[in-house]
Formats: sequence, C-alpha cells, structure tokens
Amino acid sequence: MLYYNIKGDIDMKFRKTLTLALAGMLTICSVGTSLALWQEYGTHGGFEGGWKRFYGRDRIKTAEYTANSLNPHKDKDSVFQLKEGEGVPTVLVNQDSFQDGLSAYNLCKAFNARLLLIKPDYANIGLMRDYYKSKTVYLLGSEKEIYKSTENYIKKYMPKANVVRIGNSNAYDRNMATIKMSGLSRVVVADGRKFPDALSASGLCNLENLGLRLVDGSKPYSQNGLTTVYTVGGVDSVAQDGGKRLFGNDRYDTGKEVARQAKGYLNIVFVDGRRFPDSVSGINLVKPRTAIVLPISDDRDNSDMKEFLAALPKSENSDSWDIEKCGAALVVGGHNSVSDKTVQKMLYPSK
Repeated sequence: MLYYNIKGDIDMKFRKTLTLALAGMLTICSVGTSLALWQEYGTHGGFEGGWKRFYGRDRIKTAEYTANSLNPHKDKDSVFQLKEGEGVPTVLVNQDSFQDGLSAYNLCKAFNARLLLIKPDYANIGLMRDYYKSKTVYLLGSEKEIYKSTENYIKKYMPKANVVRIGNSNAYDRNMATIKMSGLSRVVVADGRKFPDALSASGLCNLENLGLRLVDGSKPYSQNGLTTVYTVGGVDSVAQDGGKRLFGNDRYDTGKEVARQAKGYLNIVFVDGRRFPDSVSGINLVKPRTAIVLPISDDRDNSDMKEFLAALPKSENSDSWDIEKCGAALVVGGHNSVSDKTVQKMLYPSK
C-alpha cells in the first residue's frame, strides 16, 4: 500500500497542482488493495493544527481509505500492530444504505472493527483476508442489501473467517441487533430517516460509551430494555422524549449542540451535511481518533465551528503519521462534497 504525505506551507496554486498530479499517480498505480491519499497541509494562522482529507474515486474507496488510514498492521510503530494470529474485524454494508452504515458504529465501537461499503454483489476479499486478516466478517444487511452469492463468495475465499449476517428485514431491527451484539445498554436515540443527526451523535456515543439507536422519529418506540441517555434532534425529528434532548434550528446547529455536550475529544471529523455517501465513512475515525463529527457545507458560513476547533488539544505533528495524533481537522469526502476553499476559510479565516 502506498501513502503520500504532503507537508509544509504550500501556496494554494501549487497545492492544487500537486493534488492533481498525485491523483493522476494514484490512478496509474492502482493495484492490489486501495491506495490512500493522505494530505497534511501546513498551518496559515488561525487554526494551529493540521488538516487531512480522506477521499476516493467513489464512496466505496472513501470508506476503504478511512479504514486503511488506521494502519492496523503496516509497521512496527503502528498502534494497532497485529500480533501473530490476530486480525481486525470488518463490517460490510451496502453502499446505498446509510442507516446500516450508521448502525455499524455499534460494532466498530464494541469490536474495534472497520466499516467497508460494498456493492450487493461484490466485496474486497483481498483487503479483508490479506490486509486486515479478518477472523470475523459482519454482513450488515438482508439478502436484498448484500446478496447470498456475496456471502458464499466470502465463505469460499475466507474459509477460516466467521461470517455473521445481521439480516433482519428492516434497518431499525438490524440497528437493534447491533446494539444487543455490542453489549451497550445505554443509548443515544436519533432519527433514522435522515443521516446528519445520527452521524453527529456517534462521537458523543464513543466518548460516553453509549450505543447509537436509530428510530423512525415520527412514531413512538419502546425502550426494549435500553436506557435512553440523549435524544438528538428536535421533536420534528424524534417526537418521543427520552433522556436529555440535544437539538438546534437545523442539522448544523444540532451537530454543535451535540459537540458542546461532548468532553475529551482529540480530533474533529468534518463531513458534508447534505449528502451521506462519503460522510458515513467518518464512522471509521470516531473511536480510533477519539473524534466528534460535525457537518459542514459549501452552502453555509462555517466560521461557527471555531468554538470546537479552539477546544482541540495541541496538534501533535511529526514525520510519521499514526492514529495517536491529536488536534487535527479530518475532512471526509472529495472536493465535490466539501471544497478546499470551504475548509480553508473555516480553519484559517485570516488567510
């Protein structure tokens, strides 16, 4: 696997040229497991930490890049270095099912697993078998979301792996199944009809060791033996009260209210608040990077995020990149999701 680490105070014009050049190199060199483009830009004043963007040519590759960046066994300095016989569990989710992608948080939290987005009829066997050495593969979806033929394919080429399908007929039942499997009994409730509130909740869930429960917010729900600690979203999102309600005027304000409740985060994952395909991959970074998740957009003034950037610890920048770094702004998604201009304006208003 190849990694590109771009450092220094690079002017904007040169940066764009270099980014395009490296993107071309990645296209030419794409063999084996996915190649990760890891960007680290120098500071320009305002925000003192570095920022990094994770993106691929599509949502599937973006998920792989966020997962692969955690470097589970690449070298001896890795925090997640695998000992002989160890492996990293993987959670496979249909690329079009944002609800299952959100539910994957519960498994990633409980089992230090990686979320991978896939097509119904295809899974990256080489990545799971040879890179993660997965001993357990979770299929989060019914046979409509992940075909039986895909399950058989995995079992054929990973015969020693334990393949577990969480195949309940609807996404809410699958979500409950992930909570039960995780062993988490205290939860945050969020509307499963839209993704931003639940994704924002994932960072708080991690920091307070809570499960993420999705409900159809327009309908009453039963506790099913769970304790609701927070409800994320207004009554238009989740009508039923439960625990402390965190909400704002819109998804961005709600994200900020969740972030204000969160204590002890070391990094911030910024995602496109308008579209889920790339954004849901931020789930991979929540636990390993001790991060909160905040939605932003090219369509709004994101200067209100400075409150949370200011609360980050001092950035740990070094020649090596690893998941112990803190004080970083991590952007998930390509330039069509959140542009460089938007990120630069948010982080470095004086530039």
